[in-house]
Amino acid sequence: MMRPRRRWSAGFSLIEVLAALTLFALAAVATVALAVTSMRQTARNRQGMAAAFLAQQEMEHMRSHDFQNMQSETVTQTMDGTTYTITATVNTAGAQGPNIADVQVSVAWTGPLGPRTYAIESYFTDVTE
Repeated sequence: MMRPRRRWSAGFSLIEVLAALTLFALAAVATVALAVTSMRQTARNRQGMAAAFLAQQEMEHMRSHDFQNMQSETVTQTMDGTTYTITATVNTAGAQGPNIADVQVSVAWTGPLGPRTYAIESYFTDVTE
């Protein structure tokens, strides 16, 4: 007994192959976009942690001065290829009372998602009087 001949050969049609390639391409693009976003966010977090460290370091530097010798200053520092501008502002005129200084430290840098800043503030008192 003879089998009837098939009109189509076994295998995938061109449309099926194109559909499979399209689905694969969409999945690949989504995976790459997720990886890029993840790397940018990791870099942003790393730079934010560095800025917090630099701000705290500058605050401790200000703490090492005598109360009478504290003054505002701006310095730059480069860490891991990123340049940070560290600004310490000493304000004794608008402070909470006599012999009290309001010290604000801000750190500015440009990261993968644009310009960023981090700031901290503390009050210093003159205990020698």
